[in-house]
Amino acid sequence: MRIRLSRRAAAELEYHFEVGVSRFGPLIAERTFARVRHLIFDLLAANPEMGTYHPNRDIFESIIAHTPFIIFYRSDGNGDISIVAIFNQSQDRDWFED
Repeated sequence: MRIRLSRRAAAELEYHFEVGVSRFGPLIAERTFARVRHLIFDLLAANPEMGTYHPNRDIFESIIAHTPFIIFYRSDGNGDISIVAIFNQSQDRDWFED
């Protein structure tokens, strides 16, 4: 199983972490992003189709429990997963084009 972060997703992950550190401090930000990493690198690796599938866009959406984050990803059916975007739930995602 290979998990890949798109450039966009990697930049968003870094941005959200920095915002978390500045707003809530490093301890809370690290706890929150430990959950994010656990979902992406452990849970998705074991269950690549665990999110809600949107067939019109060929993309999965998954809410990360106990965090304000949602990820969008693709699974190629052969075990490779590509994380295409990471949003805070308060962000408008209607404009999102992957």
